[in-house]
Amino acid sequence: MSRTVLVVDGHVETRAKYREALEAEGYEVLEAARGGEALAMIVLNVPDAVVMDISLPDMSGWDVLDQLKSDSGMDHLRVVVYSEHETDAEATAADKGLVDLEMLSKPVDLGELVAAVRGALGASTEPPDVSPARTGPTKLDDAISNALGPDEQIVVKFEALLKLASQFHTKCKLLLTDRRLLVFRQAWPWGYRITDDLPLATSTVVGHKERFDGSQSIVVRNAGSEMSFYLGRRAQEQGRLILSAFSTASDQGPADLG
Repeated sequence: MSRTVLVVDGHVETRAKYREALEAEGYEVLEAARGGEALAMIVLNVPDAVVMDISLPDMSGWDVLDQLKSDSGMDHLRVVVYSEHETDAEATAADKGLVDLEMLSKPVDLGELVAAVRGALGASTEPPDVSPARTGPTKLDDAISNALGPDEQIVVKFEALLKLASQFHTKCKLLLTDRRLLVFRQAWPWGYRITDDLPLATSTVVGHKERFDGSQSIVVRNAGSEMSFYLGRRAQEQGRLILSAFSTASDQGPADLG
């Protein structure tokens, strides 16, 4: 199976040119025209590498990288950036601690682009065998087994999106038991780890909104902090189970998110 590269550039002609060069080398190529679109595609498609212009129509490429850096589940991602001012870009990357970036100058030579992607990912176009995104749910099941306490019963487990800073969402696995809601996120390349433990007895659903398509947003407060989850339209029953489980933790129902 070939590795996947996401090309992020505001110009359709540039994306097409890079796609052709990368596909000729055996890579599967996705495209995004804006930074926000790129962040959503990274969450949904989990590419192996990103090739990105620092100057994007809606946000700086540095803002995209800041959000990716804040998500430990994206540690596997390799990034190639290009800029009209490579020296300034190198200084900015150093200031931000982005030491693993591959950098190119505009106009980008296609041979240099392919070489940079190959160097970032390694010469082989085969995906690593240890990737939890491709090895199935075994490692998640192990993490769940290790997390459960004596006689703790599973109610439901499913996938959702966890809201991070600046409206960026990342995939997570939610496990609702008879005692708590556990959040699991991927820690590449070692599988899943618990990032949040929300006891039913001390947590409260403080916000809930159901959209026209059946998807839902649920906000849970615990120990003064809040976590926001997005549940797709196929997770309606799971959402109802979460609301029911937390309902006894608060005298009032959850607020309408509007």
